[in-house]
Amino acid sequence: MAPALAALLLGAVLGTGCLIVVTTEHRIKLNDNGSGEGRLILTDIRSDGTTDSARVADLRLLLAIHDSTARAEFERRGRTLTERRLFTQGDTLSGEVFYSFLTPAAVDGLVWTHEGISIVIPAGEDILKTNGEVEEWVGGAKRIRWNPDARRLMYRVRERQVRTSTSLSALYRDRFRH
Repeated sequence: MAPALAALLLGAVLGTGCLIVVTTEHRIKLNDNGSGEGRLILTDIRSDGTTDSARVADLRLLLAIHDSTARAEFERRGRTLTERRLFTQGDTLSGEVFYSFLTPAAVDGLVWTHEGISIVIPAGEDILKTNGEVEEWVGGAKRIRWNPDARRLMYRVRERQVRTSTSLSALYRDRFRH
């Protein structure tokens, strides 16, 4: 997912390879002074666990991280977490994170200069939608650029190849049905 912001929100779990987020959308509002607000939408949170017990363990860890440790790591980088939630839509488990920041440098990967605003998307991800201009970058990556006076930035990326995995939506619904 691009950049590391979503990985920080899910904490160390993503580092283990147990959880997968298929699509990530970033909506960022910049103020003239460089501060702003962001909304991160994580769509289709999945587990690559091969047994029911492994998938349940992945969900428990996701919920524990969602409720605790991710906030400290997220805010250590200069952002303030204002709201977050997990929810299902059909067979898909998704999450939303709302945050604020004092400088654009607090948003992982975002570069704001007098020439423009940009972010580089790794080669393993496809840009599905953006309100910026997409250009080729080094090593198969793509760069999204916005004018220096842009105040609303939006981009949605999807993992190009998703490992075999199972949606956690049914387990999530079952856990909160009682």
